[in-house]
Amino acid sequence: MHMEQKARVAKILDLLQERQSLTLPDLTSYFGISKDTARRDILKLVEQDLAERTRGGVTLPKLKQQIENYTDRLIQHSHAKQRIAKRAASLIHDKHTVWLDVSTTVQLISEHLATPDTFLVTNSVDNALSFSKQKQRIYLLGGFFHADFHLLNGASTIAQIQHFHFDVAFIGASGITNQGVFYPEFDDIQLHQAISDNASKTYLLIDSSKFHVTTNFKMDFTGIDAIITNSPIPKTLLDTLKEQNIACIIEGE
Repeated sequence: MHMEQKARVAKILDLLQERQSLTLPDLTSYFGISKDTARRDILKLVEQDLAERTRGGVTLPKLKQQIENYTDRLIQHSHAKQRIAKRAASLIHDKHTVWLDVSTTVQLISEHLATPDTFLVTNSVDNALSFSKQKQRIYLLGGFFHADFHLLNGASTIAQIQHFHFDVAFIGASGITNQGVFYPEFDDIQLHQAISDNASKTYLLIDSSKFHVTTNFKMDFTGIDAIITNSPIPKTLLDTLKEQNIACIIEGE
């Protein structure tokens, strides 16, 4: 995939948050770039104290204070995600039952949610902690706990979703093309299909850095009602979304 360095660096930060560390081959394979380009991207992160260089690649800062600073910078500089999250929050109303996906953008909804009487469901520990500060009612699904990613998943997690009806569901993704929506694990496909099957409205929250990004597993657009993003959608993708009757909400500058 072809991406400018700024977009690649933003995506590397997202990947680091999910995986904690990345190797040089990880970066060259994922982005289709040379080792020299990958090294320049790593240097950019290191110069800004957003990551630490390792012998084979790059990792998140190890010290607690460094991690806190990294998280603060990630949120402060993620204006696109903030705009998307603010629009999503406006779609939540009193008495709504809401699905909140494992996603940094979805997590930011907590900063904009003004509706006091909602019932929130998630498999993300980070979401549970963020939204609990707003005194919201939260149901954290049970399942296999992934300590590195702060989430619960597996067959039991997916089975529990069948017992909920979501007025609105907010999901994220690793990437999107006119072929579909992409996720890093096969379980992610089953989980998101179950979510959309049990939701009146499913919104995909995705920033422009994930346009034309692919990973190992793909889900089609079935069940997605609308996409909220921060910039104009590429024409080929936009045409596909229109064919699928998926609304496109653009939260620009």
